[in-house]
Amino acid sequence: WSLSIVFFVSCESAGDKRLDFALEQAGKNRIELEKVLNYYRNDSLKLEAARFLIRNMPGHGGYEDDRLDSVKAMMKTAVELNIGGYLPDSEWKR
Repeated sequence: WSLSIVFFVSCESAGDKRLDFALEQAGKNRIELEKVLNYYRNDSLKLEAARFLIRNMPGHGGYEDDRLDSVKAMMKTAVELNIGGYLPDSEWKR
């Protein structure tokens, strides 16, 4: 039992360090992430799910760029043609 407790406590503190790191890396978005944690404070399962997601956010992200406009246009074409996201080869080549 002693070994199990030590292992559990050490894992928890590592998770807390990762959560703290993720919150630090969030910059101005930290406030929003803390709101999420506060919102789920009374639901342990959802709180742990939110903590898991936040802990794993560093290193993942997205960006907006003019180069994405061609991808957005292509996906819009797929939706307009009502082909379920599939584009014919001729559209991919375009």
